[in-house]
Formats: sequence, structure tokens, C-alpha cells
Amino acid sequence: MLRRHPYPAPAALAASALVLLTAAPSASAGWSADRAQTRAGTAVAVRAAAGNGDRVALGWQRRIGSARRAELRLGRARGGFTRLPVVLDSSRNSVETPIPTYVRDGAFAVAWRRHLARNHRIRFVSVDRDGRRGATINATTTGESAYHPQWVAGPVPVLAWSRRMRADALELTPAGLRGVRLPVSPLSEPGAATDADGLATVSWVNDGRVLVSDRGPGGFAPPITVASGQVNLTRVIRARGGATLVFWRQDTDLMVSARPAGGSFGSARPVLASTTDAAQVALTRTGEVLVVAPTGDRSVVGELRLARLGADGAALGPVRSLGRGRRAALAADGTGSAFVAWMGESSARAVSARRIAAGGILGAPRVLATRSDPLSGPAGPALAATREGGAVAAWIDRNDVHARTYRP
Repeated sequence: MLRRHPYPAPAALAASALVLLTAAPSASAGWSADRAQTRAGTAVAVRAAAGNGDRVALGWQRRIGSARRAELRLGRARGGFTRLPVVLDSSRNSVETPIPTYVRDGAFAVAWRRHLARNHRIRFVSVDRDGRRGATINATTTGESAYHPQWVAGPVPVLAWSRRMRADALELTPAGLRGVRLPVSPLSEPGAATDADGLATVSWVNDGRVLVSDRGPGGFAPPITVASGQVNLTRVIRARGGATLVFWRQDTDLMVSARPAGGSFGSARPVLASTTDAAQVALTRTGEVLVVAPTGDRSVVGELRLARLGADGAALGPVRSLGRGRRAALAADGTGSAFVAWMGESSARAVSARRIAAGGILGAPRVLATRSDPLSGPAGPALAATREGGAVAAWIDRNDVHARTYRP
């Protein structure tokens, strides 16, 4: 005779499930495993972005056969990249790396440069949290070629680019697109800062001077000179309380000048000595201004150093060493912490990262990849941080995009 199996009662099943759910340990914080995001063709120059809701995105250029493609992949810091890449553009002509930026409600805006109608044009598109893309918008449609598209992050995302004789921008406001004529041409990676109304301040170098221009109701004002001499590689950031900090290299030393809201720029202060590349600057939620730059002899890989500044440009503590490397990337999250990633000194170009907690407390260095290709781009590894304390780092290895996410 067959014995009837004693199934538990539904109430017992529910109780057991509750025990399992409550007893399951939560995943610990830290970096995920290294996962390839592409497995065919040749990928170059990956870029990253992140926002709230734990959302992250990667953009890259990939060549498959004769087609050059701009692609985007969405994901979450806690869950990794689970979606297939969104193909934004494809052509036998030049299609350059798409650059994402977070907009709102889980959506990203993505810009790239495409050879179209005999000239290089800037295009962009919005992609919602479910991977649905909007219509492709040509930011430039006629005239001479456009160059150097870049996003200026802030309350109002701004897409800026230059042409041979002028520089322009588009602000992505909730009411629609708003065009802006920039006071500098050509746009060769100047500093730019935004506020709640859009693009607010631009800094750049011209004829041996660091120039700064503020935007008013009638457009940008005539520039003022902050420094002169052997100057280059300027950056500008809006700090707590409306203060403005402008950074530049004077000879090889990194300098800063601060202006309180409604005031004037003060005397230049040294930040880091003997820098060999552009500084990476980020503002944390607690109001600290973090500055990272490689120092030493340009012919060799030197020390990456971290400086912490207040809104007045004064140091908040001693300069710290992060390790030996180059091509650093810096990103602040929404919790008061930040992340830094860089390429190592060996020929393999290992990718490492550290977390910087509020107050300049350094986490242990973590090797994310034992090797990467120089095709990761001139800025090195891509890095972005979410407003919940997560992050994503990406690089190129053997023609494929690789990435790891940080779970807070």
C-alpha cells in the first residue's frame, strides 16, 4: 500500500518561509566580481554614469565587422548589469563613444559624435529606466564640425561642445531644451559649474591666463583673470554656500582660488606640488572638496595624492597618498563618501580603487583588474557613484568592456 506523504499545512509553510526570509543574511558591502559586458567585436573608451535609485549606466564604442556602434548598458550597483546593450547609433562612418549622464526617475541622457552629412555632428538621446530610448536629437545640424562633447553634471544637466570658432551648450531643463552660447572657443575641457538654473560659471585658459566668466540674465559676463603665467588644466566647482573654487596648474603645481557667494576671488593657494596631469575634483554631500592628482616626474608613474579642502579653499587636513598610479577618476556619492579608481604603474595597467569616507578616512585599496588596455581612454578607467553609496568602475581588457559594481 502506498503511504500518503504528509504535506505540511499552509500555515506551517508560511511560517517556514518567514523564518527563511528573516534568517537569510544580507549581502555584504564591497565590489562584485569582474564581468565582461561585451563578448564580440572591438570596444574602446568606456564611460560611466550613476544617479539615484542605485542606477548605473555604461557607454562605449564598439566595432563589429564594418559597423561602428555607440552602445549603452543599464544596471544597478546592487544587481550588476542585467540588460542587453542598447544600440544608440550604427554606421560605417565614424561613431564615437557615447557619454551618459543621469537625468531623473531612473533615466539617462547619452551624447556622442557621429560623422553625418560630411561633418561631425553631436547627437543625444534619452533612455528610460526600462531601456526604452526616445528620439535621437541632433544637437548640431549645420555648419562646421563639432568637437569635445561633454556633460556638465548638476541640478540641470548641460551638454557642451565646441566648433572651430565658437562653443555652445544645451541645458536639459524640465520645460525642454535651452540653448546657451559659451564665452570660450574652442572648448578644450574647460571647467564648468552649474546651479539650479543651469550653467553658471565657466573657467578656461587663454594666452597665459586663467579666465572665469559668470552667467547672468543677459548671458555670460566679460571674463575676469584669476591667474597668469605658465598655466593650464583649469577646473571650477561650486561649493557649499554658493562659493566658487577655481583650480589650475601653475608650472607643475596645482593651485586654487576661492570666491565666497557675492564676493571676489582671493589669493591663490597651493594644493598639490609637482602634479603631472589634470586634477580630478569632486564635492561631497558633507561639503568637502576632494582633489586627486598624480604627482612626481611625468616620465614615470608617480604617487596619487588626495587633498581635502573647505569652501574657502583651505586644507582640511594633510595631503594623503592613495598609491602609485596614473589616469585617476574620482566620483562622490550621495552619502558623504567618494570613490577613486586609477591605472597602476606596471605595463599591465592594473585597475585599483579605494573608497574615501567622510573626513578623509581611506578604505583599503582594492585591485579590480590585474590588467587593462590603454584603449580604456585618455581618462583611464571609467567611474561613477550612486546617491545611495554604490559605484561602478569599468575598463577595457582585450577589446572587451569589463565592469565591477560596488554594493554599499
